[in-house]
Amino acid sequence: MLGCRKSFSLLSLLPLILLIYGNLNGEVHAKSAPKGVYFEDIQVDYLNESYFDPETFDLSIDFRPDGKNALTYTADILRDAPADMRLKCTASARVFGNYIPTGLSIDGEMCLNVGYMKEYINRLLDPLGLHCPLKKGKYHQEGYIIDLTGLPVNLVSGTHLLFDILTYTNDGAQMFIMKAYVVL
Repeated sequence: MLGCRKSFSLLSLLPLILLIYGNLNGEVHAKSAPKGVYFEDIQVDYLNESYFDPETFDLSIDFRPDGKNALTYTADILRDAPADMRLKCTASARVFGNYIPTGLSIDGEMCLNVGYMKEYINRLLDPLGLHCPLKKGKYHQEGYIIDLTGLPVNLVSGTHLLFDILTYTNDGAQMFIMKAYVVL
C-alpha cells in the first residue's frame, strides 16, 4: 500500500546482512572475508593484582595511517595462572553508532585444548609468546594483529566489533576484565 510504513527493529536486519555477504554455515565470499583484526581501542576494567603487576601492565594501540592498528602489550605475570582458568567473551557489532549483540560468544575452559576453544585460544596466545595456562614471567609484544586466515569468520571486512572479555577461575576468582574495540 502506498504511504504505509512497517516498523522493524535493527536486529531484524542482521540475518539479511549475513545472508547477503555469506551464508549461515560459515562460508564467506572470498573478496569480503577479513584477514586480520585491527584494534581501535582497548580498555582494562579489572586486573587481578595477585596475578598481574599493575605497575608494569600495559596495553596500548599502535595507530597506523592505513588503519591496520596493532596492539603492544607488556605484562609481568606474578604467579602461574590456575589450569581451570575460564574465558567468557561476547561480541557486539556497531550498527549506526550503537553496539548490538551478535550472538557470537565463547564461554569455556581456556586450557581445555579441544575443539574450537583450542584453535581460538592458540590463535590468540601463541603470537604473544603466551601459552595456556599462563605462566609466571615477563612478557612483551609489539605490533600484534589477530590473524583470521583459515578461521570460519562469517563477517565482512570493515565490521566494527566490541568484545567483552572476562577471564575467571572455576571458584569464581576474576583474573581480568577488558573491552576490545576492533575492526575486521
